[in-house]
Amino acid sequence: MIHWFEITLEGADFVSEESDDADALYEAGCDDTVPMHDGPLVRVLFYREAETFNAAVASAVLAIGRSLPHVRIMRIERRTDMEEPGLPHSA
Repeated sequence: MIHWFEITLEGADFVSEESDDADALYEAGCDDTVPMHDGPLVRVLFYREAETFNAAVASAVLAIGRSLPHVRIMRIERRTDMEEPGLPHSA
C-alpha cells in the first residue's frame, strides 16, 4: 500500500550546488520524495510503499537520520488528499 506523508525539515539544503543533501537523501533510499523549500524549512512529500503507515514513516525517519544527521525533523503530517499516481490511458 502507498502511504503519503510530509516531513518538514530544518537545516536541509536541496537548492545550493555546494550541498550534498539531496544526493544523500536519495542514496539513503528516499527516491520516493518531492522536496519543496518553504523559507528556512524544507517540506518533503513522501509516497512510500509499506504495510502500515507507521512502518512507512519509520523507514523515512531512519533514512533521514542516517543521511542528514545535521537536519532536525520539525513535523510529520499524513497526507490524505493525495492519490496514487496512475498510468496514463491510451486512446
